[in-house]
Amino acid sequence: MLPPEPLQLNSNGFIIQATHFPPSTPSSTAPAVLIAPATAVQAAFYAAFAAFLAARGCPVLTFDYRYSGKSYPPGSLPLGEKTEANVSAEELIVRRKAEDDAKLAQIKLAPECRIDREYRWDMETALRWVLGRYGSVRDVVVVGHSVGGHLLPLMPQDLLVKVSRSLWVGAMNPALVFAPDPAEQAKRMKTILDATDKLGYFPSKQLYGQDLPSGVGQQWFGWMKYDNYWAHDHAPTFQHFTTPVLTLAFTDDALTQGLVAKTDAIVLSLPASRTTRLNLDPKREGWKACGHVAAFAANHADEGCEGVWNLMGQWILDRRVAKKGEARHFGGGCLAPMAKL
Repeated sequence: MLPPEPLQLNSNGFIIQATHFPPSTPSSTAPAVLIAPATAVQAAFYAAFAAFLAARGCPVLTFDYRYSGKSYPPGSLPLGEKTEANVSAEELIVRRKAEDDAKLAQIKLAPECRIDREYRWDMETALRWVLGRYGSVRDVVVVGHSVGGHLLPLMPQDLLVKVSRSLWVGAMNPALVFAPDPAEQAKRMKTILDATDKLGYFPSKQLYGQDLPSGVGQQWFGWMKYDNYWAHDHAPTFQHFTTPVLTLAFTDDALTQGLVAKTDAIVLSLPASRTTRLNLDPKREGWKACGHVAAFAANHADEGCEGVWNLMGQWILDRRVAKKGEARHFGGGCLAPMAKL
């Protein structure tokens, strides 16, 4: 297999970092894939899944939203791309602390960064690269993890018409109305937002792996006040979104209290899209934990033809949906004959 290729893409003047995984067989007609990450999840986390798809003939692009992963202003991080080889454990701790401090300093300089503006620009930039490189010779599939799914309907129509289908993982509606105790949840959110105002950034590192610009967290929590979440601000756009979607959610996801209501609510905001919602119990399927993030973890690579990666891969490769879990069809009806993987 060809090695991954690091890329720098200009997103409205901000350079985001991306990685291109070339297909193992360049002559393959397998789809080209864009993996749009979840909030606070680094692109590097998807590398094993991207390699899994590349080994099956799919060219894949991963990327980091600005102020996440490796996407920071040039020269702002003390380590840059320096290797950590032959460094003592003590020195490594010092280096990583310096890197974390530099990232937080940059995050605090970008309080205006928003999901439906800057993150949208970054995903659009990545999608344009995939379509420009492969759109004329292959289908293009977007894998949207959590917010990566939420952002797809906001892409320009001239790009969306070239997207064959999309897989959404953990892209549910987290509105307060679906919380077990909405009043208690609202109190917790207020505490975090008060801390955001005081600190100058959204303190999400303990929960989600990294801190975020204030505007990202404030918009995220702001949408949660509305029953239709992000559709509150973008209903006309979502009404006209027609890309076929398979949306997956897992019963071991800590964010899935009221799983069916949350996953149904997100796709009901997309009435023109032919969508299948599939809710899955990893334990019953014999899989390792999937949760909100772990379905893309490298430890799923050895689950074989009955694993969660194979299920996702079949949809990406040939639009098949397994007879697994609890399914419901929306919009234009069934996407394809249900076929056992």
